[in-house]
Amino acid sequence: MAYSDGVLSTILRGLNLVASDFNVLQDVWGARLLIVFVCIWAWSGFYILILLMAMKNIDPMLYKAAKIDGASTITIVRKILLPTLKPILILITVLATCSTFQLYIESVIITKGGPGMSTLTLVSYLYKKSYYYVAQYGYSSALAIIIFTICIVVTSILFILGRKHE
Repeated sequence: MAYSDGVLSTILRGLNLVASDFNVLQDVWGARLLIVFVCIWAWSGFYILILLMAMKNIDPMLYKAAKIDGASTITIVRKILLPTLKPILILITVLATCSTFQLYIESVIITKGGPGMSTLTLVSYLYKKSYYYVAQYGYSSALAIIIFTICIVVTSILFILGRKHE
């Protein structure tokens, strides 16, 4: 898919966005964008399913009452839908943020951290420090605790921001 004769490179060449010998995996930004694309494709279904189930649980009588009161669609979305979905949107944001800090499989399978070390993530760096060459278990444990702490801090900030507007 991403080699110089792959689908993505062919499409980009067809749109005259890249040179004829362009290889997505050998370009720093190309490799990063490919990983972002794969992550969005792989994870978005889960988050959409959560959001869809939350939307199905909203009482339809709220929409009918708003329509009877003469509310426009934009007002219904702004005053009913978004405030009702706010806890779910915060949950999805927290899950996506923590998943981003745990990104490993996509970068290892697609690029193995390359070109250079441009797509090396915290978790793949932790794995390399733990199991490649000379194992540095203490360093790896400290790095795992740092990743955990970052996730806790980000989650706390998101929850505080979510409660601030209630």
